[in-house]
Amino acid sequence: MGAGQVSGSYARGNESRQRFHEITNEMKEEIISELRNTEEFKNKEWIEQLAENVTKSAEEKIEERMFISVDTSDLTLVNKDILHYSYHNSIPIQEMLNELWHYINKNIEGQPIVKAYAFGRDWALKSEDGKLVIDSGGGGTDYRKLSEVGIEPGAKLIAYRLNQDS
Repeated sequence: MGAGQVSGSYARGNESRQRFHEITNEMKEEIISELRNTEEFKNKEWIEQLAENVTKSAEEKIEERMFISVDTSDLTLVNKDILHYSYHNSIPIQEMLNELWHYINKNIEGQPIVKAYAFGRDWALKSEDGKLVIDSGGGGTDYRKLSEVGIEPGAKLIAYRLNQDS
């Protein structure tokens, strides 16, 4: 894989999320169009606000059921550097960590932001509320499924540095 390329579920997750937003925008326009054709709903602002509220609600519900978000800002030093990962329970945590590592280091020439094989030593993941901390599973390759480590659809995770010397 070349520099700057990301594969797998993160890339699919970001592509899926982009396509999802395109579809919800199309749905919003269809709702607005349908409502404009009815006699009792001629208030343009009300129709647009209703359509906006419906699509926002649909986006939130789908995001909760289909994606995991990982805020990498602490590692990349880019404000709001949030990745969206397609949730599939059958994926081992190791696959997600590998793809996350590639994403974090995608635009770096020379020294990586986080070293390879350093999860659990130099950097880690925790839930946004701090209640879940994902460990390295004892070292080596970690084949535990996402749900086995406590990651469920809709999870909001933070990738953070454990050691400032890395």
